Amino acid sequence: MHEIITIQLGHFANFVGTHFWNVQESYFTYDESGDPSPVDHDVHFRAGLGVGNIETFTPRVLIYDLKGGFGSLRKINQLYQDDDELAGLKDLDINRLWSGKNETRKTPTVEKNQYQHSLEEGTEPGRPTDDTVRYWSDFNRLYYHPRSSVQFNEYEHANILTPFDSFELGSELFESSDKEEDILDRQFRPFAEECDLMQGLQVLTTIDDGWAGFATRYLSNLRDEYPKCTIWTWALERSAKTTRDRVLSQTATSTRALISMLPLCTTYVPLNVPRPTLRIPSYLKGYDPTSTWRTSALIASALETCILPCRLKAMSSGKQSLAEASTLLNVAGNQQISTLHLATLNNEDANQGTAKGADTSSLSADAVDLSWGGTEKHIFAAYEVVRGGIETRHDSTGRPFNATIGARKSKQYCKLPFPLLSSFPEIYEGATEGDGTALRLATSLKTSSSIIEHLKTSQALVNRIMPSDERETISNGLGELTEAYQEGWGSDEDDFDD
Repeated sequence: MHEIITIQLGHFANFVGTHFWNVQESYFTYDESGDPSPVDHDVHFRAGLGVGNIETFTPRVLIYDLKGGFGSLRKINQLYQDDDELAGLKDLDINRLWSGKNETRKTPTVEKNQYQHSLEEGTEPGRPTDDTVRYWSDFNRLYYHPRSSVQFNEYEHANILTPFDSFELGSELFESSDKEEDILDRQFRPFAEECDLMQGLQVLTTIDDGWAGFATRYLSNLRDEYPKCTIWTWALERSAKTTRDRVLSQTATSTRALISMLPLCTTYVPLNVPRPTLRIPSYLKGYDPTSTWRTSALIASALETCILPCRLKAMSSGKQSLAEASTLLNVAGNQQISTLHLATLNNEDANQGTAKGADTSSLSADAVDLSWGGTEKHIFAAYEVVRGGIETRHDSTGRPFNATIGARKSKQYCKLPFPLLSSFPEIYEGATEGDGTALRLATSLKTSSSIIEHLKTSQALVNRIMPSDERETISNGLGELTEAYQEGWGSDEDDFDD
C-alpha cells in the first residue's frame, strides 16, 4: 500500500504535525453518495481494533514531546478505554491495596478548551484563538493510538531553569531512553511491521534545540536498520526574540544538526518561520510570526501540499512516490537539501495553472520562501505541486511542456484544494469561519544555488563560535556542501525534460 510513517520530535514539530493530521482526517468521505476522495488513506493511517473490538483507523505516527507538552491529550483515549473502566479507576479505594499511611499528590492537569469540548459534544466548534491555543492538542481533531504518544519525563516543556536546548542534551536523552526501552524495537518497529510495502519515512523535528541531537541519533539507528529506506527530514527552526548568545547557540546547534543529519537523509528540507523583518506576501493577512499556532499552520499547509502526490490513489493523475520526488530533486547524488516556496492561486491563476504573482518555477514577488532564502543564480531541479488548478498539457511522448532546459523539473496538478478547517487560523486572504471552505495553493521544492549563501554564512559563524574540537570537521563539511551547489557543477549539464 506504499505506507508512510511519520515521526514528530518536539513541541513545534507537533504543532505542524497536528495541522497536517487534521487535514488528512478531513479527506475522509463519510457520505457514500458524495465523490470518493482521491487520497489513499492507507498511506498515512492504520487499521486496528479498539475497546469492544471496534474497528479503528488511526495515524501512522510517533509523537515525542517533553513532560507537560501534551496538554489535555490523554495517552489512552475513548477508542481504547471505555467510560465505565475510567469511572472504576477513579472510584478505586487505595486503602484496600495498602494498609500503611497514604499520601496523595496530584499533578496539575490541563483543562480542555472550548474547542475540544465542542468536538466531544458533537456541536459545531468555533475557531480557536491565540489565547485559547496553548498546546498543539488544543486544536487537535482526531484520536491517536496509545503507542503513538511518547513522553519524556527527564525534561519539562518550557522550563526556563532546565531548558532542553542543546545538541548534547538531546543525544544523551536518546541514549538513556534507548537503553531503558529500545526505541526502535518497541516504539518504531510495531508501526513498520504493519506496513505491506513501506514507501518511506517523514521526520518533523526542530533542529535548534535538544531535539536536534535526539533526531540525529534516531536517524542514525533508523538508517542502520533500514539502509535503503527513503527518509524525508523537515528541519524546523524558529526565529524567536532572544539574546545574542542564545541566537549564536541556536545557530551552532542547527548547523551541527545539518552536518550530522544530511548523510542519513534522502531529502532534507529546512523550514524557517518567516520573520517580521521580511516582507510578508499580500495574501497572508492574518499571519503573526510570534504565534506558534499561526506559523505552524503556514508551514503545514506548504508541507501538506508539496507531498500530496505521494498519497494519491494509484489511478490518480499526478501520483508520485517520496523516492521518485527525491530522485528528481537530487540531481548529482550529493544535493539532498531542497528549499520550499509557497504561493496562493486565485480563480484566474487556477485556470491557467500559475501561481499568484508568477509561476513558482522562478522566484516570485508573492511567493513566500519558507527556507533559507538567498539568490537563485542556478536551479538544478524543481518539484512543483499545484492544487486546485487544471492539469498541464503534454507532448506526444507524454512529458509536460513546462520543463526547463538545464534543470530537472516536474509539475504535478491535483484538483483537491487545501481545506480551511475550523482548527486552522485565518492567515490567508479570503479564509472564512468554519469548515467547508478551501484554498488553492502552489508549492515548489527547489535544489538551487541559493543554498550557497546560507552555507557560507554558517561556515563563517562556525569558525567563530564552535569549540575547536568540532570546528574543523563542521567547517570542512559545510565547505564540501557548498561545492555541491556551485553554479556550473558539471561540465555536461542535463538537457532534458522530466
